[in-house]
Amino acid sequence: MPVHQLLQIVHTADHRYKTYQLPKRSGGVRVIHHPARELKFLQRWLVSNVFRHAEIHPAASAYRSGASVLKNATAHSGSRFFLKIDFVDFFPSIRISDVIPLVQKLRPRLPFELDAADVSFVGKIATRHGRLTIGAPCSPVISNAVMYLFDQEMSSLAVRFDCRYTRYADDIAFSTSRPSALQNLLAEVRAYLEQVTAPSLRINEKKLSFNSKKRRVIITGLTVNSQGKISLGRRSKRKIKSLLYQYSLGNLDPRNTSYLLGYLSYANGVEPDFVRSLERKYGEKLLAQLRDAPTITRKVYSLAAPIGGLTI
Repeated sequence: MPVHQLLQIVHTADHRYKTYQLPKRSGGVRVIHHPARELKFLQRWLVSNVFRHAEIHPAASAYRSGASVLKNATAHSGSRFFLKIDFVDFFPSIRISDVIPLVQKLRPRLPFELDAADVSFVGKIATRHGRLTIGAPCSPVISNAVMYLFDQEMSSLAVRFDCRYTRYADDIAFSTSRPSALQNLLAEVRAYLEQVTAPSLRINEKKLSFNSKKRRVIITGLTVNSQGKISLGRRSKRKIKSLLYQYSLGNLDPRNTSYLLGYLSYANGVEPDFVRSLERKYGEKLLAQLRDAPTITRKVYSLAAPIGGLTI
């Protein structure tokens, strides 16, 4: 890419996004800022050549190789009490003022040199109006890297209170078998967030919840039952059964067929016995027919919205 073209993209990066909205399952909408092709190329280059050198805390269980909602939920399967915390506008709360120090820290690890102007360019390429966006391919890995100190502090708190801690994007989960530990731990989390301004994180009070195994516990879209087993949950199972029944009658349109194909693949990774029961009911031939759907169907699914807490 010629230098003049690169500079032009950097200086106009804020305007090289397509903005649209997706409905949230909990109500409201999620605003997506999708970068233009040339800007997305640069962001992906940064992921492969700069941000991949960033240190990610082991407690961060999203946006990394081998990570899954299943592993995240399984980390809490042996506990009795649960605290779930969510942040308001997680990606946009991470600003260019958080990204630039990260890049400066990474400079000694890179196989090439970056001067001060280069570091500034990286910040501008990675953000829109100075903030991370939902839709940019570099936002996930940057968020994990920026949250390293937070994850480190929360992991230390978890040890102090005899708890387990994981973070799946902005879904924070603490769990323990000590009855009163989580209330005291939450006070410590609030105190930490009041002291730290980078990144500027705010708890979503509407989603803050305490749970125990006396009731159904949902962690990153999966159900942890009273025996500590991980399940898809009744709602997801009913959805899959309904879609598969419509497919068996030939009444499912191509978009929902691709949705079902991915949903079954996801279910098989979480609760394979449930998928085996569907095979017994509908026959392996029908499910094989679904799995052998045309490649274009799978491409449609690969761009689908988040399903059961897992973004494909």
